[in-house]
Amino acid sequence: MPPTGVSAEELTAAWRAAHQGQFTIRAQSSPVGRRRADLPAQLPDNLPLGCVAVLGAHHGAGTSSLALALADAAAHLGRPVDLIDTAAPPRSALAGVTTAELGTDPDGAWRRGTRGHVTVYRRTAAGGMSPEGRLALPRSPDTPTEELLPRLTVVDLGTCELDHPAPISTAASVVLVSRCAVPALRSLEHALAALDEGTRGAAAAAVVGPPRWPGLIAASLGPHVRRMRAAGQLVPVPRNHHLDFTGPTSAPLPRRITTAAARLLQHLDHHDPAPERSTHR
Repeated sequence: MPPTGVSAEELTAAWRAAHQGQFTIRAQSSPVGRRRADLPAQLPDNLPLGCVAVLGAHHGAGTSSLALALADAAAHLGRPVDLIDTAAPPRSALAGVTTAELGTDPDGAWRRGTRGHVTVYRRTAAGGMSPEGRLALPRSPDTPTEELLPRLTVVDLGTCELDHPAPISTAASVVLVSRCAVPALRSLEHALAALDEGTRGAAAAAVVGPPRWPGLIAASLGPHVRRMRAAGQLVPVPRNHHLDFTGPTSAPLPRRITTAAARLLQHLDHHDPAPERSTHR
């Protein structure tokens, strides 16, 4: 097809529009680029005081499994737990972890289920988003008077996909998740660098893989990961090949994984930004 002619007036108008920023080559980015640009507006801005925010440093890190392990580890100590899965329903990795379903919350935005002392919240097809386009976390029911221990909220925020991730609320304790591989630990370094200094200093990291690292991996660590490892903020989590195939289910997680999660909780409790954990509203 022969090219069509363009007048001098059209070329001038196009140049002026580009000069004023009305359109750029970057604006025609791929859907993946647009999705990443939309992510900051979808991070929840109402993280409850004292919650644990779990964030994957890269795809396939095992973020949802780690969030479930943290919830199970706390519940094993008799602590009531709310586990919130922020993924859209088609991408939820926690859809099959409950042993009983309780229907939806009063707003119809979140589906509830239980697994022992853990209440699992998952988004419904049409729910979970505020009119401003932000993720609106579910409102917790009133805490029963018979609950002797404070309720813990664990929020699975999924994968960090941004070049400059949106800041995590200072009300939350942060756990970053990574695999034990050179590219994965580079992503972990990048995610740590994006946190503010106070959040980074109190954060913990779960690295899924062997407890002893090959020299090649240890030599590749960036400064933030290296400091975190030296300070005991980095906890190795055993990889379970069966879990890799099945994903999280209603069955109990392997004990070695929940033991590692308990170590993470001990670190977070030591650096807890709030004297008492409170429920989300």
